[in-house]
Amino acid sequence: MGAHHGDSSNIREVCCDISPVFISGVEKHFPEACLTFDKFHVLKIINEAVDEVRRLEPIKEAEYTIKLHWDGVLRWFTSKINNGILEGIKSLIQSAKAKARGYRTTKNLIAMIYLIGGKLEFRLPT
Repeated sequence: MGAHHGDSSNIREVCCDISPVFISGVEKHFPEACLTFDKFHVLKIINEAVDEVRRLEPIKEAEYTIKLHWDGVLRWFTSKINNGILEGIKSLIQSAKAKARGYRTTKNLIAMIYLIGGKLEFRLPT
């Protein structure tokens, strides 16, 4: 953020997956922000547990995870933010990587991401 003259204290809301890596990153770099856990990922945890309902352990694990992050789960009702757009961008990047089966340089990968994600018009004027 500093390279772009941004101020992390201006970030008030952050939405992320229920992952210790994401949570610690948000807490470290955006200490003033309220944390919302993406409802897609919350529901994914619950759905995976329900899919394995014959075994009690996944249900207990889902319950533990949701309870541990309860404030961030409930925060969605206030913030109404989610990771949908970022997940879509991530999907475009993964698609670009798969199409090429590797790029010679990171610069080439970044250029391809801009080409795919930028929705550029290449039609010549008629």
